[in-house]
Amino acid sequence: MPISIEDVDQAVHDTPYMTLEQARALQRIWDTCPAGDILELGFAHGKGSAYLGALAAQKGRRVVCVDNQSARDRQPRADVTIRTAGVADHVDLLFTDNGYVWWMKQQLEGGHSQRYGLVYLDGAHDWFVDGFAALLLDRFLLPGGVVVLDDLDWSFAASTAPDIVARIPSMTPDIASEPHVRKVWELLLQTDPRWGEFEERDGWGIARRLTSTETRRPLERVVVRPSAHAIFGSATRRARKRLPKSGVRR
Repeated sequence: MPISIEDVDQAVHDTPYMTLEQARALQRIWDTCPAGDILELGFAHGKGSAYLGALAAQKGRRVVCVDNQSARDRQPRADVTIRTAGVADHVDLLFTDNGYVWWMKQQLEGGHSQRYGLVYLDGAHDWFVDGFAALLLDRFLLPGGVVVLDDLDWSFAASTAPDIVARIPSMTPDIASEPHVRKVWELLLQTDPRWGEFEERDGWGIARRLTSTETRRPLERVVVRPSAHAIFGSATRRARKRLPKSGVRR
């Protein structure tokens, strides 16, 4: 029996960073994707890689995960995570010397690019890296394939990670404070006629690579959906407002 994302969650629940709720959202997206492999750009501890490996296995596909050599210093390390989750046979972890943009160049040179039904980008969060990666994505996705950009509103200035904090003094204030991935999402993908069906959900930007027979509608609207957490929180607040006052303060 194939390993499910729930099985993965049970095995590596405490590993950062992806949640089971996010994995279930990826499951729904994956069910709409064309038959191809999955590409993950940036894998950190490999929890997302483990979930994606379970999804890929459901269709007899593979997930290719690319990150820097620095990912070897993570604890737990990604290769340990995917083995613990039981999906190592479906995941190719690539620790590269020069990052995923250079890896993408090498794939284009070798003619190994357009084979993916889904790309999950959660890497540098840097305009200079992810902006270029985004411009290359349509060469890697099959027609009708989907890209998911994580952390739309993350910024360097908001980070508490020691290695990021150490870099901030060398940045200009705008580079430190601007959410780079959102700029990639708004200025590169949304303005490109090769992309459509834009959706924002729970910090993700989701877009589909249009097929040759599809034409994007002019000024296509971005659908913004609240997360399950936001929906639950809103419903809870409404319920509390309907409760009779008991005189007890919280």
